Amino acid sequence: MRESPLVSLGFHRLGLLFSAVPLLAGVYSAYEVANRDQAQHDTLAIFVNSLVPRLSLALVLSFAVYWVFRAAGTALLQLDRVSIAAQGATRQLATVSPER
Repeated sequence: MRESPLVSLGFHRLGLLFSAVPLLAGVYSAYEVANRDQAQHDTLAIFVNSLVPRLSLALVLSFAVYWVFRAAGTALLQLDRVSIAAQGATRQLATVSPER
């Protein structure tokens, strides 16, 4: 059976779009913390204590959202293949046992 590239590509793009949301939110949050703590003039402490945890959490959430969309796309593609196979089996049964 042929794989539907539109379904796979569509869910890939949708996953990228929705995974950008937590990533951008994390970058914005890190930017706000960096601007708020800029008066301390201790950039290493700001980086280690505030920016690294926020950015790493945003990156992990972004990957999780992307893989949820990819898993949903794969599941729907498998369901589509089962549906196509069932249609072929139904047609084959209709030709083997004609209705009276």
